[in-house]
Amino acid sequence: MAQFAATVEGEWIDPNNHMTFWAYGMLFDKSANTYFAQNEILGAQGSKQNELRMSDQHIKYCKECFEGDPLEISVQILGFGEKYIHIFQRMRNRNDGRLLAVEESVRTNLGGSLEQSFAEREEPFQAIALARIALLAKSIPGCRGLPRRALQSRHRRMGDLSAIHWIRRARGSLEIGRVINQS
Repeated sequence: MAQFAATVEGEWIDPNNHMTFWAYGMLFDKSANTYFAQNEILGAQGSKQNELRMSDQHIKYCKECFEGDPLEISVQILGFGEKYIHIFQRMRNRNDGRLLAVEESVRTNLGGSLEQSFAEREEPFQAIALARIALLAKSIPGCRGLPRRALQSRHRRMGDLSAIHWIRRARGSLEIGRVINQS
């Protein structure tokens, strides 16, 4: 699992002296983008100007963050397809290891023109990028490519569950549930 580090900045703090909701989303997005850049997922696309955009995101807030808190975020690939990557991230306090938040998202490979709709811009990864994703995912027990339709239909059937419950049900894995519950 890749690690991303940050420290909670003053401008991310709300009137109650806690980190704002948008800052969690921003940090999870930066963490994922750093992971994809370090592993050359987009660099493997050649001269095409593709980008990975979030098409679905769920954040579960576990503990509050305060100004100056040192954070670390780990990224884990749960599944992938020819046009998307399904990831899970954990945000922890670097000092004491407390779990602060978890995020689950699907990132879609987009190309084309900005005038096109999101769905029209979805494109398959280049073969080399898909090979890199598969290699990264291979190191994670139980990770597999999931058909997107199955992923979406599971989400609809379950309604609005937290990322933790969704992961347990979608993956059928008690191991992931145990790791999260121990945090």
